[in-house]
This record gives sequence, C-alpha cells and structure tokens, in this order.
Amino acid sequence: METLCAPIAKGGKNVLHLKSHNEAIKLKWLKCLLAPIETRPQWAFFANAILAKAALNSPIVKHSAKINPFLQTWSPSQKRLPSHLRRIIQTAKKYGTRWEAITINPSIARELPVWFHIGASADLNKLNNHLYAACLRDNHLATSVGHIEAIANRNSPLHRQNKNCTCNHCAQDRTESRCEKPYKCTKLAQSILRCILPKWHPLTSSPSYSLNIAPEQITDETDENDQNTMVFDPTYPSPDSLSSGFRVFVSSNTPCNTPASQAPKPPGEQPQLSIITIADTHKVDKDGFHISGGGAWFGTNDPRNKSIKVPEHLAAPGAGEIVAILSVISTLPINVSLQLMIKLSVLRKSLTTNLANLEDIDWLDHPNKTLMKSLVAKLRKRCALTTLTDVGKSTDKASYKHAIDLAKNGMIKDKHDDIMIKVDAPDELFGVKLCIGTQRLFFKNIRNIQSKSKQRRETNMNMARTLHAVGEVNDTTPISDQVWLSIRNKDIPKNIRGFLWKSLHGAYKIGQFWDKIPQFEHIGQCGLCRIPESMEHILLDCGKSLASRVIWKAAKDLWLKRETSWPEISFGTILGCNLMTLRNSDSKTKVGATRLFKILILESAHLIY
Repeated sequence: METLCAPIAKGGKNVLHLKSHNEAIKLKWLKCLLAPIETRPQWAFFANAILAKAALNSPIVKHSAKINPFLQTWSPSQKRLPSHLRRIIQTAKKYGTRWEAITINPSIARELPVWFHIGASADLNKLNNHLYAACLRDNHLATSVGHIEAIANRNSPLHRQNKNCTCNHCAQDRTESRCEKPYKCTKLAQSILRCILPKWHPLTSSPSYSLNIAPEQITDETDENDQNTMVFDPTYPSPDSLSSGFRVFVSSNTPCNTPASQAPKPPGEQPQLSIITIADTHKVDKDGFHISGGGAWFGTNDPRNKSIKVPEHLAAPGAGEIVAILSVISTLPINVSLQLMIKLSVLRKSLTTNLANLEDIDWLDHPNKTLMKSLVAKLRKRCALTTLTDVGKSTDKASYKHAIDLAKNGMIKDKHDDIMIKVDAPDELFGVKLCIGTQRLFFKNIRNIQSKSKQRRETNMNMARTLHAVGEVNDTTPISDQVWLSIRNKDIPKNIRGFLWKSLHGAYKIGQFWDKIPQFEHIGQCGLCRIPESMEHILLDCGKSLASRVIWKAAKDLWLKRETSWPEISFGTILGCNLMTLRNSDSKTKVGATRLFKILILESAHLIY
C-alpha cells in the first residue's frame, strides 16, 4: 500500500493515503489556530479560550498569564479538550510544532509573552507566580517582554527604593495602575528580564554584520558580465511577525537558545578577491552505487586547486559542486571575498533568489538537502561577500574545462574526501514555516516522513541498474524521478507502461516470490533451466527459451537494416531505454534511430514476457 500511495515520481501511483490526508487537514486547522488576529477565523478565538481553560494543574498558570501554549511553556490537558481540538493538538505535537528561529528581530522579541517564556531560564519559574507578578499582569497590564522591558528600564534621578517614592513613574503607577509598591514591581521586572536567554532577549537577539566587499564585486548594471552575477545574502532569516515564527516538522527535540552570529572579522588588511570555477560530475556504476566528483579551479598550477570525491551517502547529481564549494570555504580565510563561477543555474538560484522559499519549506524534495543546509550555514558565517556567476555566459570558459577535469579526477579516487557538513546548532533552521503551508505541502512532508524507512530492496536494485545503463549510453546519469516519469510517457502503450512499472518494482509473481509459500517453492524455478527465475532471466539469460532467441534475433535483424551495430542489451537497458539518446560521431542526436531503438526494445521485451 505504501508503494501505491507514493508520488508518481517516486515510483508510486499517487493513491490517496487517507490517514496522512486527515493529518494534513489537522495541520491546516492548526495554521488557522495560530494565524494573526486579523486573519484568524472566529472558531480559533473560542479554541484558544478552551485551551486556556484546559491548562494542566502543574505548573500553576494564572488566567491572565495564559496567552498561547505554543508561545509559552504551559500545556493544555488533552483529556479536557473536545475531540476535534484534541486531535489538532496531538497532530501538532506529533509533527514537532514550535516557535523556531535562528535570530529574532528585537521588535518581535518584545512581542513574545513574558510569562512562562519559551526562551527563559529555569529561574523564571519562580517568578511567574511571584507576589508582585499578579500586580504586573493585572494592574500594569504587562503581558509581553516589551512591557516588562519598559517597566524595568525606568530611570529617574528622583526614584527611591521605597513605597513612598515621589518620582513621576511611581506616582503614575499609584494613580493610574493602582500599584501599591511600584518599586517592587520594577525590581521584579528587572529580575524577569535577566531570566530571558540571549537568543530571545531584545538587546542580544539580532546579530551585527560586517562584510568585506572586493572592488571587483561592486556591480555595474550596464556591464553584461555583472548582469550574470548573483549575490548571496548572508543575513540570517528572522520571522517578521509572531505568526510567521511557527514551524512544523521540526526535527530537533531541544531548542537552541544561543543566537546565530557571524564570525568576527580578523585584523589586518582585506585579502584579494578569489575567483573560483566550480564543476561536478556524476554517474551510477554497474553495481548501482552513485559516484560524484567535484572540482574547484583557482588557476594554472595553483596549489589550491581541488579534486574531490563525494562520500557515497551524499553522492547525487549536483552534489559535486556543493561539496567543492564547502571544501574551498573550509580552507580559505573567512574574510576572503569569493566569486564562484558555477554552471548549474539551479544551484545559483538556490543560493540567491530561491533561498528564502527553500528554507521556508525546509528544502522539501531537494536532492542535496543536507549539503545545501550546510553550505548556506557556512556561507552566512563568513564575513566576506560571496557572488555567483554563470560560467556559461562568462568570457573565461577554459577554466570550466579545467574544473571538469578536476571533478573527473576526483570521481576516480580510491577513497572519498572527508567533508565537514555538520551545522552548528545556532545556525541551523528546522522545519516548515507554518504560515505558508498548504494542505498539499503538509501532506507531502507527512508522506516523506512515513516513507523514509520503507524502501523496497528489489526496487532499489533495479533502479540502480537502470541508472547505470542510461548513464553508459547518455554519458550523464539521470535521477530516479526521471526514470519513473519516463515509463509513463504516453508514447508507450498502456500495457507496456504497466509492464515496466511492475518490472522496476519486481512485482511479478516469479522467482523468490514463491520461496515463502510452502510446497510451491518449485514454481519459482525456470521451467526450462531449472534455476531460480527472474525477469532478467526470462527476457535475456534463459538460453533454452525459443521465444527469447527468436524475438531478439528479429529485433537485431531489423535494427541492422538501418544501423551498423546492435548495442548490448541489459536488463537496465530495457527498463531505461525511454531515457536513452543515441548520437553519431559528431555528438548529434539520431532522432530516428533513438525512436526505433525504444520501440524495438520495449515491444520485444514485452512480447517475450
């Protein structure tokens, strides 16, 4: 069932998974519950009142201190909640909903509720129900950090630490707020403010920035080369409102209370701009292992030139470029301005124009999610400007050829390079921004979480063989999504589409399928060879199969009437032939031959079966 419910690009049939669908609806309701007051539906106001009334008995939370359980440390008792509201809270807890940010704008930090503050030390627990805390809440109407900060920072030369103080602030508190001991409330406000941790404190929540900018990086709008250059924004993202700080699918159990900050600029003169050309290569070998290489070219005979082999668990199309950049910035001083010459537009846009959107959805469906999160964090840490230029439109294209050679050399290394991809806790942003979430986005994330541990072994093996076969013909290895989409091409007859889908999944009742059924094990053997049967054996390897010999010979004879040589056919060739492109000696696509090849391979294989 999990396979059928998977997306089409992941080898499924996109059948609706009702449980995940219902949970996505609950998250949509949660989004409404935590929406800004201006856009919040009416039912959400009643729901918040019910949540406040259902607060757990421990810790003791006064009614005036209850604002939002997702912005404070108190929780509602799920047993006391109506069933529909209980399911919303359960789903929110299951998928890690909390207020999360790398840095916090001081104005937003001041809007956070101060009582039972989510970013305060344990000392605040003693002050939440202090004798004068009730006066601050009920008389001074202090509910947010900003209110407490204003009371704590009162400064008057006439102020005295006694109840008879005649300064303007104390006199105003007695008359307007009906506070009997204003100096006690001021002292308590100061104590509360000291309990707020640095990441959440308005005075320390936002980092300062200092960037080295090389003269060559100052752009000219009339210069064609400058128009092909994009600038990486090193500013740490910060919520622009309380509602935009809620995130769901947060994987970290313990929130980090240390604010992110840029590395300090080293003393001395500013280093010169480093221009680096980045390239990558990728393929799938005959055993199904992904191999990626990256190259970083500084210049001829430059000792900083790098050939990198990507670790196997990180290898994927495009991974080589990311790893090459990570390796470069780990060796260069943090105050060196960088101009990265990159061919892949996807990577350039992911680091510039699309960065905010990708972080909002937690890099959903990005093939190099782990590497990209590490790269973004390390680029933000640097105190120098980073620009990205399209190497395809630059005048120096020879450097890209050198970078490609370095990447190829890296790919054939015996051992992979050690790449530091760990992100420091203060610099890593978790989860999907709740306020931009749609039911579809929530559903996709839920399905991704549920399907991570359920990978079919035979599907993975067949996919690896397919990718390798296509890569051998095309010289570029596709991704698995392309394979799944290719077998749904409408040029392929419907019955052959089903045949390819089942063959990729190993879904036919042949071979090992019968090994688990007592007294029927013999059915899993080939009726002609008496050896374990498989789809590959049926189509290609059975030497006693008359159908296989006759059909492949007929296909070969027909092919040789047009072409000079018949290519070697493997099981991966059959499964991936719809992605293959045949070329002549001038590297030009042979459209007719490619189409004939697909027809012959698919029709022959299906006819044999």
